[in-house]
Amino acid sequence: MKAKNLAKVKDYSSQLLEIIQDAESLLQTDNYYLLGKWIADARSLAGPNSTEADLYEFNARNQLTLWGPTGNINDYARKSWSGLYGDYYYTRYRMFFEQVISAISAGKDFDQNAWLGKCLEYEKSWQNVHTPYPTTGNGKTIAVARSLAEKYGN
Repeated sequence: MKAKNLAKVKDYSSQLLEIIQDAESLLQTDNYYLLGKWIADARSLAGPNSTEADLYEFNARNQLTLWGPTGNINDYARKSWSGLYGDYYYTRYRMFFEQVISAISAGKDFDQNAWLGKCLEYEKSWQNVHTPYPTTGNGKTIAVARSLAEKYGN
C-alpha cells in the first residue's frame, strides 16, 4: 500500500507543479499580471538611492507574501502574477511535496511543524533577494490560452 500511495503522491504532485508552470506561462503574456512591474514600480519610488530601493522592494515582496517580519499574515495580498507563480508559489509547493514524499518513503507521519518552519525560512529569504522578473509581457495570450485549453480540455 505504501508504494502505491507514494506513486500516487509523486504523480499528483508532478501534475500540480505542471499546472503551476502552465499558469505561469499564461500570466507572463500580459503586462497586468507581472510581479516584475510591481517590484520595478516600488524600486522606482526610491530614485537613485539603492539602499532605499532595496527596502521598497522588500516591502513590495513582503506585502504580497508574509506581511510582517515573522509571517504575521501569510499570503496577505496574494496575486495571480507571473513571477509569483513560477518562482515563489512553485517553489513552496515543490518543497511541500518533497517533504510529503520523504515522510511516506521513510514510513513516517508528515511533520507539519517542520514543514511550516522550512516554508517560513524560504519565504523570508525570498523577500530579501533581488531576482529580476520581466516588466513587460512575453508571448501571445490567446495562443497560450488556446494551447492550455487543448491540453486541459475534454
